[in-house]
Amino acid sequence: MEKNDKIKIKVMNMSSEYYTPFFEERKIKDSWITWGLDNLFPDRLLQLMNKSSKHNAILKTKAAMIGGNGFNKDGLSLTTLQFLKNPYNKYDLDEILARVSYDLEIYGSFCLNIVWSKDRKSIAQINYMDPRKVRIATYREEFECDHYWVSDDWSSIRKNTPVLYPGFSIKDRSKASQILYVKEYRPGCEWYGIPEYISAANWIELEWEIAMFHLSSIRQGFHPSMVINFANAVPSEEEMDSVIRRLRDEYEGASRGGKVIFTFSDSKDTAPVITPIDLNNSDERFIELNKNVTEGIFVGHRATNPNLFGVRVSGELGNKNDLIESLQVFQAQYVDSKQQLLEQTFNRLSKINGITEKLEINKFKLEMTWQPVVQDMLNILQSPLADEQKINMLILVGYSEDEATKLVKNK
Repeated sequence: MEKNDKIKIKVMNMSSEYYTPFFEERKIKDSWITWGLDNLFPDRLLQLMNKSSKHNAILKTKAAMIGGNGFNKDGLSLTTLQFLKNPYNKYDLDEILARVSYDLEIYGSFCLNIVWSKDRKSIAQINYMDPRKVRIATYREEFECDHYWVSDDWSSIRKNTPVLYPGFSIKDRSKASQILYVKEYRPGCEWYGIPEYISAANWIELEWEIAMFHLSSIRQGFHPSMVINFANAVPSEEEMDSVIRRLRDEYEGASRGGKVIFTFSDSKDTAPVITPIDLNNSDERFIELNKNVTEGIFVGHRATNPNLFGVRVSGELGNKNDLIESLQVFQAQYVDSKQQLLEQTFNRLSKINGITEKLEINKFKLEMTWQPVVQDMLNILQSPLADEQKINMLILVGYSEDEATKLVKNK
């Protein structure tokens, strides 16, 4: 605030506050290792998912690609099928697989609660556990394996007292209920997982901020940047704050659209001169910014084709062949490694129960068939290549060997 005998000015910043998730691991003696700057890093990631429509759509699609189709049950024995049914739990392993696939995308990690049989010789049931509720216990000499603290709400641990659970261990089965925490490897992360998209967190937050800016501008009915001058009145500090507080309560919406300058002068002649900033081109600026936001989010997710994730991009048209090809590339570059991590985890558990068959996750498939491009076929058939080379070229563009052979022989 600037002050003299004739005029008082107060500038109110009405831009909304935001918090971009910051990853940090810190040991607290004789308790737990914090997950994030305030130990609420997974909660921040969940908030990001709920804020951004693009980010949310990508997460759901990627999770469906990884584990949404469940385990392949073709040719499996009755023993293995019974294991997959997980009969003593309300979820079978297909349902648990879908949940942990989602967690793996959101948090970069997932959790399972493993319950041993009474005789401790086999696994009786596998429970889903929300990794958001789990914190790794600080190591103590009496522990032979990692231990974990579990709380329903880490923002209020006085009401939700953390409970200590032993980590999953084949050697130490003294406690029936144990926790298996699985994370992807990432340099610099010793204890907790961190998601693939974390580098795009600012872009994800920005999408929400842009939407809230426009929404609040409409709700308030005020231009997002304005000056309110009170002439013939220079109140005290308390009176000035009271007037500003009443105006804010009346005109502000769910969020703030910009800055408001309140001035108090003893006459109109002493009122400050404000030079307005022309915002006529703001629509163009936001259109361009939205393009940058979309690109930033998709790069952070390693997603190359927006149409594959249900996100339409203006000016870009997709077809069936493009989607199928994009899915094949994304499956090889991204999905396969995630499925391998999940398969390794569940196969490790199944072997404890004497199961030797390998559990495999079904591949994600689009409900569409590949459509041949006629011009590509004609170009190959009319080329001076040898028949064998033509057949190989047709196979490369999507034809089966039988189809390619017939086309070349009957040209």
